[in-house]
Amino acid sequence: MQRYVCACFAIVVSVGCSFPDYSVQAQDSEKTGTCSDGVLSEGESGVDCGVVCGKTCEPGLPITNPKPQSVPECSRADECATGYCAAGTCATPTCADGAKNQTESDVDCGGQDGCPPCGTGKICSADVDCNTARCTSGRCQPQSCSDGLRNQDETDTDCGGQACGPCATMQHCAADHDCDKAKCAQGTCEAPGCADQIKNGDETDVDCGGHCGACANFKRCSANADCQSHFCNLSGGGFCLAAK
Repeated sequence: MQRYVCACFAIVVSVGCSFPDYSVQAQDSEKTGTCSDGVLSEGESGVDCGVVCGKTCEPGLPITNPKPQSVPECSRADECATGYCAAGTCATPTCADGAKNQTESDVDCGGQDGCPPCGTGKICSADVDCNTARCTSGRCQPQSCSDGLRNQDETDTDCGGQACGPCATMQHCAADHDCDKAKCAQGTCEAPGCADQIKNGDETDVDCGGHCGACANFKRCSANADCQSHFCNLSGGGFCLAAK
């Protein structure tokens, strides 16, 4: 911007002062388009206004260049090296970002990045992607008592708990009812015995009959050999009675 100064003295002296021809500058500005570019150019008193533009600056018009708007870094995940675009910014993906990224098999689950396993119906590529369930046809299946996995409330694979049937000898248990007519001892179903206080094996009554010792009177029997009295009243419901 050129400055023009007229020197004035106490004694009025006519001094020749030259002033710029603003009409020419206005024409030049219009030719170059600086008076319509939306920024404060040289010679303008405000953005696109002033003498050089031949336009009066109205109150409220900006007198400085407007702050440039920030350009989003990304609009799609594939524009980011991290594979995750959040609010226009490339960000580090997590297991709680609401997007399917990293090695996840479905949104925020599965994969090899420490995300939690996926629930029933979610996309999977292997059983490990599912919440202790099978991955079949690319989807996590419901847990069951025949999926070959220890899930639900099972105490061992497909047995025990409230959902499945009892477990066999030597399988894990938490209580007697987890075992198939046997005791649960130290977390394992014991083999049927003649002193476990449970009617199991070939016993005709609790801990007697069959391969165990003979039963006392009024205990159940299936043959005379099951009774201490050697008399099994089969016609009366199969109870040991005193010999006749």
